[in-house]
Amino acid sequence: MNPPINVPDANSSFEINKMTNASPWVVGRVGMEYRKLLHYQNDRFGASHIRINKGGETSDYVHYHQLRFQMIYCCKGWAKMVYEDQGEPFIMNGGDCILQAPEIRHRVLACQKGLEVIEINSPGMHMTARDHELILPTGKLIPDRLFGGQKYVHYKGNTGHDDFGFLNATNGMMSAKTIHPQSDVIIKNECPFLFHFILTGTCELTYDGIQPLSAGDCYVIPNGGEFNLSHCSVDLKVLEVREENILTPNSSLEREENKRGEL
Repeated sequence: MNPPINVPDANSSFEINKMTNASPWVVGRVGMEYRKLLHYQNDRFGASHIRINKGGETSDYVHYHQLRFQMIYCCKGWAKMVYEDQGEPFIMNGGDCILQAPEIRHRVLACQKGLEVIEINSPGMHMTARDHELILPTGKLIPDRLFGGQKYVHYKGNTGHDDFGFLNATNGMMSAKTIHPQSDVIIKNECPFLFHFILTGTCELTYDGIQPLSAGDCYVIPNGGEFNLSHCSVDLKVLEVREENILTPNSSLEREENKRGEL
């Protein structure tokens, strides 16, 4: 029997992590390299920038994670994936994102050389276990099946909309989307956890000083914190992940735009 999930209390604090040539990468499971993105969030959340430098078939195995939230966003390249009761193996392409519902069995079958993904977990410390019995694919397609009370979601980046559809699938707990800031606005974070990762482009973050940002950089703004994004390049694209309060608007940036529209 699995032990209960220990989710630390919300204690978000400002944190910024910049991508440099000196950024540490640690070799982890089945040869994947991990760059840890969060260090000061009380382990309520964890985030990693993951890359695989060798393409082709992987040595991955059927496994699962005991947690309350996990998502994988594909930044570069592709991976061939298979999930429990979600049909045949498929290709996850750049711009795609998967909500890996709690304890859903899955496996990475193959990938392109240079694959890069962003993984967000809650809690940051959790159990990963191998399933020695289940064979994937199962031959079943049950899109409405619940795993730990959540649904599996595969968001495809070419769908023409930016919201990944996680809010309903997680029963209002989490949301994720890509945003495209184009104007200088002061934004107040009203969520327990707000994470931004720069996918493409450049900008300047003003919070506790001024920080120039570019692709690979990320930050967390604490609850109640006000920040500003300025000097946004036309190709700026940001991955936003939030732990939600009840009845919050769809995005921290949309919230500010809605306020401006009411003036």
